[in-house]
Amino acid sequence: MMAAMSNRRHFTQSEREYWLAHFEKHQSTATSFCRQHGLCYQTFLRWRRDARINKPSSAAPATFIELALSVRSSTPPMGEMVELTFSSGLTLRIQSQPTPQS
Repeated sequence: MMAAMSNRRHFTQSEREYWLAHFEKHQSTATSFCRQHGLCYQTFLRWRRDARINKPSSAAPATFIELALSVRSSTPPMGEMVELTFSSGLTLRIQSQPTPQS
């Protein structure tokens, strides 16, 4: 008895990257893209998952910096604001609440 020939095709890493990049430009569903290009849908989904998992993160690891505010007078600050502007363009504003006088 003769063994059945497999129709499975093995793709190199560069071929997988080509198909994933081509899909990003394609503007259609993964199902339609795979059908149009003769790719196995389940395999293509695995390529996409693996690419997401192995993609190096562009985000820097979170670090914490302690900030200390110096008070310019002996009276408590009354509604002062601290503003931090990050290189990404994000601005963080922190407004202090007036402290009740006793």
